[in-house]
Amino acid sequence: ALGQLGAAAALSYPGAVEAIIKLLEDENQAVRGSAAAALGELGAEVVSSNPHAVERLVKLLEDRELGVRDSAS
Repeated sequence: ALGQLGAAAALSYPGAVEAIIKLLEDENQAVRGSAAAALGELGAEVVSSNPHAVERLVKLLEDRELGVRDSAS
């Protein structure tokens, strides 16, 4: 839902973005993939404003699950 509101809304609620970033490390592949896709919807401005997001998305590029890797790319 936050992704649909756009970057301005996400930047106004950094706690929400942090919550999504934490989900990138969830043990469930669907959760990891959905979190990566949500960050993608928020855009580069939001992701690049948070170094943890960039680090964790890069890490997901080597995830064991193809769908998660696709969502992170």
